[in-house]
Amino acid sequence: MVDRISSYSNTSKLIENNLRLQSDYAKGQQQVSSGVKSDSFSGVAKDTNRILSLESDYERLVQQTENSKIALERSEVVYDTIGTIMDSAQPIMATLNAALSGTTTTQDLLHFVENGLAQMESLLNTQVAGRYVFAGSATQTAPVDFSDADYGPAVTPSVADTDYYQGNSFVQSVETSDGYTVDYGVTADNATFEMIARAYDLVRNNPTDRATLEEAFSLLETGIDDLAELQANVSLNSQLIDDGINRNLDDLNLIDNSLADLKEVDLAEVTVRLQEIQAQLEASYSLTSTLLRLNLADYI
Repeated sequence: MVDRISSYSNTSKLIENNLRLQSDYAKGQQQVSSGVKSDSFSGVAKDTNRILSLESDYERLVQQTENSKIALERSEVVYDTIGTIMDSAQPIMATLNAALSGTTTTQDLLHFVENGLAQMESLLNTQVAGRYVFAGSATQTAPVDFSDADYGPAVTPSVADTDYYQGNSFVQSVETSDGYTVDYGVTADNATFEMIARAYDLVRNNPTDRATLEEAFSLLETGIDDLAELQANVSLNSQLIDDGINRNLDDLNLIDNSLADLKEVDLAEVTVRLQEIQAQLEASYSLTSTLLRLNLADYI
């Protein structure tokens, strides 16, 4: 080594530069391979807080969206169930009207109301994913039992009676977004359901009494109108939930894009940079090799 030109300082700087370029090249290759700027927060230090905040927002929105989808499914079942109860009540009301005009038999009338009451019990005991949707928060308890010993029998003039109800008064709701909650639940002791059930119970208890039939007809007429209004309210709440889901999906897309800008690399840009680093490395290697080969004897 004593016969080499004294170039230690220059050679050391070249070697340091080579090591730096090698590190940059390896980092670029890793970015191309993974598609992200860094596999740790240290590589995106200045954006760490922003990334963590966005990821937290993303997780919360995902959870709210999933909860809203579950609520929407339940709400749609409630809507359909109300529609079925309403569809069932209309021919019964027509049969009741025929009974008042003497154009149908008591036996036919009883057949209709008994089937109607049994169907209504079955419908109000509808389950979604193992949960009774008309039971409030008592989701593991069938909410309707028209054979309950405390229920009825209804007589004219009748009064409201919800002793058939086994659930509670809790109204199901869902937080569709921060600070915005939609109440979507309907319980089986709703006044509209009670009215329809009472009309059926009146008829089955005294199917030949005109005053009883007239009261039952009036209850059914009002109840069917109220069912339509109840169904419209359920539809409105379902729409609010669906709107919330769509807003969340839009927000999730925006967060996705923001996170991509912060975390992902521009592959075209990195590829160009790699080519530049490679050219610098080749030039630096060539110069380093030349310096290391220099010998004092060559200049004497």
